[in-house]
Parts: sequence; structure tokens; C-alpha cells
Amino acid sequence: MNTLAKKDEYVRARVPNELKVQAERILKEVGLNTTDAIRLLLTQVVNRGGFPLELRTPNRTTIEAMNSVAEPKKFSSAQELFTDLEDDTDD
Repeated sequence: MNTLAKKDEYVRARVPNELKVQAERILKEVGLNTTDAIRLLLTQVVNRGGFPLELRTPNRTTIEAMNSVAEPKKFSSAQELFTDLEDDTDD
């Protein structure tokens, strides 16, 4: 039997109302409520031995790489693509 089920604790957090409303709307779409989401987060913290999301600001190179994926290069021919690939390997 899960020892956490024997005695539950309450967790309180102050968040901006609009953040709460938006989050609840999204969670409802996937069949969760705020309590479920918090429980999932805390479970993942325990299972992973740390926070389950990366909490850091990406550096300039990473941001540029993410943006390049969002805006892929377009080529008018296969040869143009191969030329671009060859140019990238020369760096």
C-alpha cells in the first residue's frame, strides 16, 4: 500500500489568477485538474531526483538553432540543397 495514501498533505501556492485560469483550461483538455498536475510534478521530482524540466536560459547558439528549425531553409533544386550542405561542412 502506498504510504502517501495514508495521510495526504495540503499544498498551497499563490499564483496570478489569469495563469491559474489558463492552466486549468489546458489541463481540463487532457483530463487533469490542478491537484493532478501538482501531484504529477511532485512525483516526477521524486522519480528523477530533481526538477523534471530544464530550468535555464538557452545561449545564443541554442536560440539560433531552435529558430532555424522553426524557419527551415528552402531550396529551388536538389543541387542547391547539396551545395548548402557542403558549405555547412566546411565550417
